[in-house]
Amino acid sequence: MKRIVFVTFILLMGMQMFSQNIKSVQAYSWFGGTRVLVLTENNNSSYYTSDEGWKPLPVAELPVGKIKFLDVYHTMDGSKLVVVMDDNTIWKYVHDEWSQLTSQGLPENFSIKEFKPFSKVKMYSAELQIALLLEDNTLWLYSEENEWESLSKSGIPESTRITKLATYQKMKGMMKVVSTFLVSLDDNSMMSYDLKKEKWNDFGGEQLPKAATVTSLHSYLKYNLMGSPEGRIIASLSDQSIWWCTENERYWQKLDKSGLPENANIKSIKVYMKVLSARVIVLLDDNSIWWYADGEGFSKVDMTGFSDSLKE
Repeated sequence: MKRIVFVTFILLMGMQMFSQNIKSVQAYSWFGGTRVLVLTENNNSSYYTSDEGWKPLPVAELPVGKIKFLDVYHTMDGSKLVVVMDDNTIWKYVHDEWSQLTSQGLPENFSIKEFKPFSKVKMYSAELQIALLLEDNTLWLYSEENEWESLSKSGIPESTRITKLATYQKMKGMMKVVSTFLVSLDDNSMMSYDLKKEKWNDFGGEQLPKAATVTSLHSYLKYNLMGSPEGRIIASLSDQSIWWCTENERYWQKLDKSGLPENANIKSIKVYMKVLSARVIVLLDDNSIWWYADGEGFSKVDMTGFSDSLKE
């Protein structure tokens, strides 16, 4: 009898973990701390802060269907949620309400492969912009002023397909920060976009393992106490390694994975800035979440209360 009860308990625990399989993780700085956003395969979503623990996100108010992508963008009055539903409609959450973004200008029956929202900083404001990679291998850019516009693919070999897309920021002059784009191709090369010439150029990547493919591509702007901020790129590869480089030097270096379990399989990564230090957030295939800080290695995120937050 005890054996039957024990086996039943294990099965129930396994079913519970399966039903709460984590699909994606985001993170960003929040009033000096960190907020972690989690989306599960069954469409539940929660956020975590060290002060509040796990709390549900207001995704129940969205249209019927599953969330395909969950992300955030930053404005002068805080960070905002933006999602893509499984019907490829895009919604943003502002002032406690969800509103749908227009799809006018996009191709008919489009399907989103890569979804990259970011903020364009102006003198006294920051507006939402979105870069898209569609399944038909085309690139698109959304701005609140111009809505959807096709992004040139000039310079990208016609025989290749784009596998990953990232937006990254770089300094132009002493004070101006501009956003541009980076892609990885199915031949393992990387290309960056020249905004002025509207053309793609080789980004470099000679230091990366030739046999591994890019599984995740992200960027951040690293602020320094002295000197100008610098754009940085971070990528995870199919061999489970993580690499980073600066936008200017483009010399890729391997990130130390100290603290992660041995033989850990990386499901996804994200990167964000916390004051003057970069943080990397990693989701493993066992649904555990880990964060990295320079000089500290990886530490596990406390998941206590996560399952209960999905029931609220």
